[in-house]
Amino acid sequence: TPQAKSRIQLLSQLNYRVLQVGVLMLTAGIILGGIWAHFSWGRFWGWDPKENGAALIAIAQVMILHARMGGHVKDLGIAVMAALTGTVVVFSWFHVNLLGKGLHAYGHSDAVKFSVIQLYYFLQIFVAALGWFVPLGERLAQAKLGWVDGKGEELLEGQAPA
Repeated sequence: TPQAKSRIQLLSQLNYRVLQVGVLMLTAGIILGGIWAHFSWGRFWGWDPKENGAALIAIAQVMILHARMGGHVKDLGIAVMAALTGTVVVFSWFHVNLLGKGLHAYGHSDAVKFSVIQLYYFLQIFVAALGWFVPLGERLAQAKLGWVDGKGEELLEGQAPA
């Protein structure tokens, strides 16, 4: 419906704006953290796992912005890439602590954190499966009832699918 399409476009634009602000804030945080590290430890960047995680998040976000600006992805692509970036964020925040390495390794190897991470990934897979199976089921039901052919094009009464 036209209302659903306008809502999807609005959510996509909001998602894109949030990503833009997120990239700016993350970049500022990385730079300011590097300046602080330079004065505290005598180095701007030390290839610590947490620092690398921050760089991975920034790269993932910039990839989304680049793909959108280049016209490689549309509304659905931005949503999928943003969800995958959420997975990168969870990895960078929690998995790095489970490694127990580097200057940023504090509070690692907690069984509760590992359970939370497993729950997060399960929910990600579940939501992704819903996002794939629900529209597929709707298309199949519509095709079975004769509303659309397999390509999503509406059929006139008595018209056979091509």
